[in-house]
Amino acid sequence: MPRAPEDRRQQVALVIPLYNEEEVLPLLIERIEAFRAVCPDVSEVVLVDDGSTDGTARLVQSLTAGRPGYVLLRFSRNFGHQLAITAGMHCVTADAAVILDADLQDPLEVVPRMIAKWREGYDVVYGVRRARTGDTPLKKWTARLYYRLFQRLTEVDAPLDAGDFRLVSRPVLEAYRQIGEQQPYVRGLIAWLGFNQTGVVYDRPPRAAGQSKYPLRKSLKLALDGLASFSGRPLRYAVRLGLAVAALSVAGLVWVL
Repeated sequence: MPRAPEDRRQQVALVIPLYNEEEVLPLLIERIEAFRAVCPDVSEVVLVDDGSTDGTARLVQSLTAGRPGYVLLRFSRNFGHQLAITAGMHCVTADAAVILDADLQDPLEVVPRMIAKWREGYDVVYGVRRARTGDTPLKKWTARLYYRLFQRLTEVDAPLDAGDFRLVSRPVLEAYRQIGEQQPYVRGLIAWLGFNQTGVVYDRPPRAAGQSKYPLRKSLKLALDGLASFSGRPLRYAVRLGLAVAALSVAGLVWVL
């Protein structure tokens, strides 16, 4: 059962990691401002520059100057998407935070539905991707396979087809702060923490501008980090495979001798 909601009108922060997002930033800030005009619950926007090599930080400062509620965190170098999200979550002062990407593939229009579920008493409201417009068939297939593999190989009840796009309450933020993981897998850690969770289904649009910051190499690393963090099974399977290969090698050597 979800927790009982509080009577006080609570506020929400947006947490958005940035890496070389100069091309999409003007549209992103424009959309955020239009959204805040109709959704006054959003009182804070935490933007985390993950060591961008273009003019991202400078453009953020220019576009948000004189606009209340914006916070810019700047990394000294590129530490990675998951650490950028984590830093943003640690910085939030509002009662809840919504994690979303800068490319607008996580639609702001879904956020009010998340807030509504949170006000019903849920601590985590994750977005479930019904459609992934713009992704190749291979990427769609591998994503579906990974989510199911993660759920199968780990003891974590992680939702299927849900990325980092989600709302987390203040209790979740405080619990997450205590973990101190050096290489966090955010969606896995939030699922592992427990709390009352539910999902909202949405259609994921293509990137509004710019290039994906998750090429195949980074996507594979994130997937492997997630599996390694939450399950000993892949390691056990690797050890068993290694032992089997070694045994076959020894048997082959004995046969030759």
